[in-house]
Amino acid sequence: MSLSHVILDLKSSPEIEREIENALMNSGIQFNKEQISEYNHKLYLPPYYWAISIAVHIIRSKIDSLEGDFKLPDGKTFDLTLDGIEGVEKSFN
Repeated sequence: MSLSHVILDLKSSPEIEREIENALMNSGIQFNKEQISEYNHKLYLPPYYWAISIAVHIIRSKIDSLEGDFKLPDGKTFDLTLDGIEGVEKSFN
């Protein structure tokens, strides 16, 4: 079963959450948000290469302040670590 979007399951402070959301909006990426708790939320992004590429760049800049995972439309899931982000990037090569 394939997904119709990319899911970022983020665990972070509200401040980091706002910074990520602002960076996505300023990059022109439209997304939906599901608030799980004060420190846990999911962002649903479009499944386009350019959107995933921008999201990876934004996540990489905040990687030390995040936990969670990055789920691609094909169902592959990567941890929000440097190794995980590299795995997302390699899945497009």
